[in-house]
Amino acid sequence: MSGIMQETSNPAWRGIENTGQYAGNPANAMTMSGAVGKTGVLLGLLLATGITSFGYCSDALTAGAQGHMGLIFGGMIGALVVGLVLAFKPSFAPFLAPVYAVLEGAALGGVTAFVETIKPGIGVEAITLTLGILGGMLFLYYNGALRATPFLTKILGASMMGILAAYLATWIGHMFGYEIPYIHGNGVIGIGFSLFVVGVASFSFILDFAQIERHVLDQSPKYMEWYCGYCLMVTVVWLYMELVKLLMKLNQRD
Repeated sequence: MSGIMQETSNPAWRGIENTGQYAGNPANAMTMSGAVGKTGVLLGLLLATGITSFGYCSDALTAGAQGHMGLIFGGMIGALVVGLVLAFKPSFAPFLAPVYAVLEGAALGGVTAFVETIKPGIGVEAITLTLGILGGMLFLYYNGALRATPFLTKILGASMMGILAAYLATWIGHMFGYEIPYIHGNGVIGIGFSLFVVGVASFSFILDFAQIERHVLDQSPKYMEWYCGYCLMVTVVWLYMELVKLLMKLNQRD
């Protein structure tokens, strides 16, 4: 398994690859139950903060204010800073992983409130689909139907690079007033692109589960329970945002 998992589509795992850090004492090593528990805490923080942020931003939007923009950009920028710190200092995860979950929850609550003003129900649909995909992939992985094979790892890695290149080109294009045609529209190509990205994000859970299992078998330090939970949250947030984009495109075709 270790050989298979030298590559992954989740950039959060890159900072912990090949560190050679082990707990040394089995009593200080991470466990699967510990990783599941920490992930549950982070998911709970993400949802709780998201609900609170959604309520605040919904009221602000109803009143004609723009308070949601501060939470969206503040949360995303703060989460990015936390992610950069964790990339170099995974041992800070017990303190920073909850901060990441709270910041992302604040940002996603703002995003959800905004899209709900355009098409009521999209936020609930995206949340339901995200949790459903996470649960479905977890079921398929632990029943052996889907495994992190070298082929799947390479395909997802290459797909991730292509997606990043497309988004980088979009960002640069915005700076110069140029829009990349088709892939961000609501036509067949745009919807197909979003379905492709949602698929890559969904299958990335399989690599995340395999990484967590590997670190448990390697008796990685206890703080890795929090770091593994954080990495899983990165994929959850990514999948949710991509599902929102997909649902918005489908809504525009109605």
